Amino acid sequence: MKKHNSMKTVAFISAFACALSALAQYQGDVYYTAQDNSGYAFGNDPKFGRLVDGGMVNFNQGEIDWENCNFIMDAQYTGSTHPGTNFILAPAGEFFLKSFTVADNWNGSETYGGNKAAVWFGGTGSADKSVLNVSGALTIKSSVNYGNSADSPDAYSLTLNAGSILIDVDKNRTDRNVRFQYYNKLSTAGNFTANNGGEIQMNNIREGVSVGGDFYGDNLAFVTFKNSGSVNFVQNFTYKNSGSLDLSFIGDKKINIGGNFYAENIDGYLWFGANDVMTINGDFYAKSVTHNVEMNESALKMTGNFEVDGVNGTLYMRNGADVGGSFTVKSAGFEMKSAGYFKTGGDFWIDSNSSLRTYTVDGINGGTASADNANFYVGGVMRLDGYNEFFTTTGNAGKMFIRTEGVSGVQNMGFVFENNGGDNVVTHVLNNKSTQEMTTSFFAYGSNGDTAKLNLIMDGTGKQVFRVKNYSGGAPAWNHKGDITVKNGAFLLGNGSATGTIINVEVYGGGKFGAVTDAASVGAFNGAVEVAGRANVNNIDIKDNGGLLVYADGTDNSVINMAGLISVENSLNIFVEGSVDEGDVLTSILEWTSAYESQNKAVLDSLFADGKVSLFINGVGHSIDSWTVNNTSLDVVVGAIPEPAAIAAVLGALALVFAASRRK
Repeated sequence: MKKHNSMKTVAFISAFACALSALAQYQGDVYYTAQDNSGYAFGNDPKFGRLVDGGMVNFNQGEIDWENCNFIMDAQYTGSTHPGTNFILAPAGEFFLKSFTVADNWNGSETYGGNKAAVWFGGTGSADKSVLNVSGALTIKSSVNYGNSADSPDAYSLTLNAGSILIDVDKNRTDRNVRFQYYNKLSTAGNFTANNGGEIQMNNIREGVSVGGDFYGDNLAFVTFKNSGSVNFVQNFTYKNSGSLDLSFIGDKKINIGGNFYAENIDGYLWFGANDVMTINGDFYAKSVTHNVEMNESALKMTGNFEVDGVNGTLYMRNGADVGGSFTVKSAGFEMKSAGYFKTGGDFWIDSNSSLRTYTVDGINGGTASADNANFYVGGVMRLDGYNEFFTTTGNAGKMFIRTEGVSGVQNMGFVFENNGGDNVVTHVLNNKSTQEMTTSFFAYGSNGDTAKLNLIMDGTGKQVFRVKNYSGGAPAWNHKGDITVKNGAFLLGNGSATGTIINVEVYGGGKFGAVTDAASVGAFNGAVEVAGRANVNNIDIKDNGGLLVYADGTDNSVINMAGLISVENSLNIFVEGSVDEGDVLTSILEWTSAYESQNKAVLDSLFADGKVSLFINGVGHSIDSWTVNNTSLDVVVGAIPEPAAIAAVLGALALVFAASRRK
């Protein structure tokens, strides 16, 4: 008791220095301390508060102004059992402190494990509403509860405003938990820092949590924000280091982070659930997470880059995202369910570092989506490097549109359309600004597998190359049902001997369609037969002076093979890339089956006879010495480059045509 009496003396002297007159402002420190239910109460003067019933502190706001006082609650117990003592801070009205410290002089000898200070703001059942203002730091060095035990309209309501909050509990304590719950509001003007090694709970805070500076959590058990009106961090949110480090936002309608979100070395989950929207005015970065990163009902809106790196679980995004920068996933899985909209302003990269990847998109329908208003929009390049499928679509996805600046990477299985009801049609618009190459495969299967389609639209200034591989091992044979439309740029396909091809191709004036061999082979998927270089399609329709791109990789193996018909609206441009000289024979630049021998031969003979075929080699126009329309193929002999005078005449004629069109 000598130590306790000494603290009593310190408290009395400090409090006396603080209490100069009844309604004045006070200076100095105020101490409250307790031992157990048989301990003493310091004073009965309401000016200094009362410590009764083994540790209950009540403040009479009407008699004392503590605005310039540092207030310290000392949670010290020396006995072997916990008496169940609470500090209850129950001011009525608005209350001011300079600083508030819940001290921790625990000596480590208690058998109860150190759960010694349950500090409650409220809890009396009173309907009084109070505001506690701490102009400086709220420092917590003991495991405590702050708040009410129940949330009802009649419950005690407290708004806690602090300059900053520091939670720093002795790491040797068994119970290091700090809980703020059933508040009216919790706010800080500055930072919220926690490194107590236990749990932090901010639950059922009616008007929300607001942190004016950074939130920094290090070496915690877990942090939960639950069922609050909103959670607002003006600056950065940082959460890191090992332990059972779950981070949960559950039922908080709005989550706002003014800076960056950073989480690293999380031995648990990152869970954002049942939120209307999560807004980040910066980057989202999560590294080394042992379980899932789940954005369940929360739509993500952010200005910076999104990246998860080393996530051993799955990244779930179930309600869409609008990411201003790039989107990078290095995890064991990536799944979207019922996501109404997805957008990223930069690149979209799925990286593969393990033996199994499944990236699924389920039910993105978006009623107003179109090729120009895609509901899966990538402002940069989509790079897919994965063992397993990426787009596994289920149900009716007839309104699903993808828009990218091209697709690159190497992917096993690739685009998968599992159709278990209704037509499953996805349209992918490629708006390439450069050359992108993708090696993948396509599937369509399910109860209505014949109606599952992927339509590809090339509408960029660059080039898109698809090298398609067969896949074997438990899945149906490769097939791609859908149309390819080349409006602008070049689209090269190398699907060789792949089976199940039902592709109709339309080529417009600004576009080129061609074949590519597999010279840069990456091997067959799952032991399937290597795909030879060719582009196997059904019908080809040349619109508005569209073109065919042949010898695209400098070899004569890049052959376009039709199972059906060629039709030409006006004229046909043949573009050649590679080393080709005058007099060379371009053999079998287009092939077709004998079933359409007469029809295709008639179309091509008529075009050449009427001078409606133009030849360009590496961008330079050449004449055509001769042509041969065989029964099932087309050969062309390269002619001379036109003389400069002829070129000038052609350019002049084109200028006149352009001027006439302008006058119209």
